[in-house]
Amino acid sequence: MMHATRAIIDLAAGCSHFVPMSVQTLGEAFRLGWRARARCLVTGPAPKSRHDRIAVFCDTVTELDMKTLVWTRGDRFPLDQLEGRLKCPRCGSRQIKIIFSVPGSPEAQSQQKRNGM
Repeated sequence: MMHATRAIIDLAAGCSHFVPMSVQTLGEAFRLGWRARARCLVTGPAPKSRHDRIAVFCDTVTELDMKTLVWTRGDRFPLDQLEGRLKCPRCGSRQIKIIFSVPGSPEAQSQQKRNGM
């Protein structure tokens, strides 16, 4: 299924593509305390729409357990191959995006403040 729109996370203007990838495996990310979320966003033309409206068919986000990923995939599993190995349990799509949260990053610090940590 082709997507008529793309999530903000997928747009080049919405994110930085300059990420120093010194951490390349699940084991390294786990030891450094990284967190991971998976997102499935399936969109397409709205049924019975005469105005080319876009409908969201699946918008699922879930936290991935890093310990379970290391146990099931191995500590040397490459981070860049993780997206291709996941499937949305709600809609069955394999077009999954992984969002990593790095401890000490501005996003992680603001999330800790929101959670009262």
